[in-house]
Amino acid sequence: MGPQLVRGGALAARQEKTKTELVIPSHPVLRSELGQAPGGHLAFLMTAEGTPFASGTAFYNWFVDCCAAAGLLPGLSPHGLGKACARRLAEAGCSTHKIMAITGHKSLAEVERYTRDANQPRLAAAAVAKMGRAPKSET
Repeated sequence: MGPQLVRGGALAARQEKTKTELVIPSHPVLRSELGQAPGGHLAFLMTAEGTPFASGTAFYNWFVDCCAAAGLLPGLSPHGLGKACARRLAEAGCSTHKIMAITGHKSLAEVERYTRDANQPRLAAAAVAKMGRAPKSET
C-alpha cells in the first residue's frame, strides 16, 4: 500500500481478506504525517533497508519482533490494529455500517464482535437514561 493509492484526499484500496473495494477519506493527522514522509517509494512502510516488505508475512514478523523489542505483551500482531481501529470508531459513536465502510468487513456479526466491549459503557448509559428519573422511595 502506498502513495499510488491516494486519490483526492482518500485511500482507494482493496481489503485483502474480503476483497472489498474501499475508498477511505484520509484523516487530517494521517495526511500531515504522510506529507512529512520521504517520497519516491511505492509503499508507505519500508524495511530498514529502504525496500517494501516482501510479503504480508514479512511485515507481520517485523511487527511482532518490534512489539517484543518494545517489551509489549506477547501475542500482539498487525491484526490487532484493525480491531483497535474498529473499537475506536465504535467508541466515537460510529454505527456498525460506518465501521464496515472503513474496515471492509462484510459481516455485521464480525464488526459487532470487535466492538461489543467498546459499545457496552455507552449503550448502558443510554439505557439508564431512557429509564428516566427513579421514583422517590416511600419511607
